[in-house]
Amino acid sequence: MANGTIAFDTLSTSGQITGTAKSLDTDYVVNGSAKALCHVSADGATASNTLNVSSLDDDGTGDRGINFSSNMGNATYIVTLTSEDGNSGSLNRTCDVSDGTMATGAFDFECVMTNNLTARSNTDNINFVSVHGDLA
Repeated sequence: MANGTIAFDTLSTSGQITGTAKSLDTDYVVNGSAKALCHVSADGATASNTLNVSSLDDDGTGDRGINFSSNMGNATYIVTLTSEDGNSGSLNRTCDVSDGTMATGAFDFECVMTNNLTARSNTDNINFVSVHGDLA
């Protein structure tokens, strides 16, 4: 079997999709869609609803790592992190990428809880991750 190239500008369906959207511009697939997605359990042990995620690292309370199945093209991709609030009341929960950990194959992130900006501590929450950028 010979391998070749197929050139096209739009993908179309044969009609199984209902509604008005029945085609997709390939530029959107290449440039506009997320290259990795993940729903991380509160204990950091389970990744569900994943795209391009091979495994998780649990480096301690609120300290997680995402490993990609396919590397990103460079280490300047964009990571969006959110966290379940856990009915925390006046406590604020935030997630951020750990300094210096973004690599083409993985990154680490932390989730922290603050109380009126006076106390800050790492916390285990359910996390939602989206990564945009170019694949290698």
